[in-house]
Amino acid sequence: MRPIALLISIVWSSALLAAEGLSLEEAQGIAERTVVEGGVKLTDFELSRSRKEPSGEWSFLYKCMPHRPDCQFFVIVNSNTGRVTITSELDERRHKQTSARTQTALASKTKEQCEANQGTWFTAGMAKQEFCDIQAPDAGQTCTDSAQCESVCAAEKNALHNVQITGRCDEWHHALGRCVAEVKSGVTEGGRCVD
Repeated sequence: MRPIALLISIVWSSALLAAEGLSLEEAQGIAERTVVEGGVKLTDFELSRSRKEPSGEWSFLYKCMPHRPDCQFFVIVNSNTGRVTITSELDERRHKQTSARTQTALASKTKEQCEANQGTWFTAGMAKQEFCDIQAPDAGQTCTDSAQCESVCAAEKNALHNVQITGRCDEWHHALGRCVAEVKSGVTEGGRCVD
């Protein structure tokens, strides 16, 4: 198995989020569960570094045991949305600041807080989870990678997997209750339905 090539994007329930965002321990727990669910044996890796990025995301660097050059992967956990990305490279462009209003709205725990921050209150998923989301300011702009968007670069519905494509920045930050095929480096990734 080549964990370096592993790329997964999962959105966790907003119920996991604390008012100030995820703590280091919460983010690390989500990162480890996601990696294990992706089929990686954590006993083959060592957590080499964990830090909070300027964007507010937690990043975790895992290196192969025993150490080998170029055998590592990063797990990025957004402390406001709970979104997890596993990648072989830490793309600094990805760590852009979202507005304070967006961060506050995404962290809202009640419908009233959400609406006070110009968010939209949703109930979605099989468990009928409630959460706040806010429209991304760059929604609808063309893109070839999620690093170019505040949310994600999404392919059109029914787009073929692993095809060169131009996407559009997704309207919403959360994917709960929806299916989204992400565009990375101009190529469609497999669609993910998050419930």
